[in-house]
Amino acid sequence: MFLLLFIILHQINQYQHQQQLQQINEEQYKLEMLYQKAYHLIQTEEPSSLLPLYSFPDGTITISPIPDTMAGQAYQLELTSDTGGFRQMNFYLQE
Repeated sequence: MFLLLFIILHQINQYQHQQQLQQINEEQYKLEMLYQKAYHLIQTEEPSSLLPLYSFPDGTITISPIPDTMAGQAYQLELTSDTGGFRQMNFYLQE
């Protein structure tokens, strides 16, 4: 009886961990898709026509130019998913 209870509790615990892992993977996927959208915007738009904030159904992208970089154009990206995930990074574009 004790062994059966232990197996059932273990399965419940394992299921909860799998749900948490799935949520983390979905959040990571959303942030990666926002990064790809930001990368595409920076590659295709003229620097003067870039807007500071872009909103998409899965989150927002904030693009801020970094002044005085010798490596070409540099931008600070702030990615925020619709579920609250956040990532901030610098992006350097070689000329």
